[in-house]
Amino acid sequence: MVAISNIRFALGISVVLYIVLLFAEYLRPGFVSSAMNVHGIWLVIVPLCIVECMSRNFVPPRSKLVLVLSILAGIIFGLIVWKLGEPFDAARFWFAAAVGALPIVPLRFNR
Repeated sequence: MVAISNIRFALGISVVLYIVLLFAEYLRPGFVSSAMNVHGIWLVIVPLCIVECMSRNFVPPRSKLVLVLSILAGIIFGLIVWKLGEPFDAARFWFAAAVGALPIVPLRFNR
């Protein structure tokens, strides 16, 4: 049996649901937006993410060089996603921010 918290499971399902609905909206404009706003799922994702991150143990990085390189990689990846994310209009910022933070996440948490 897999030991995963309910909050982490709900967060994972919310993120996957958001990505699937956003992709469906991208493929067929109006498919999802005629029934609901896809970005409204952020009202569920953000609180779950905050609670999940607060429940983890903070671990400092092993060296400052690794932290600096991770931040630089995050900035570069975020800028690339910002430049190529024009079809996503308003969600472009959120994609760029998420991709920019991605290299730092494994360094900051123990689990």
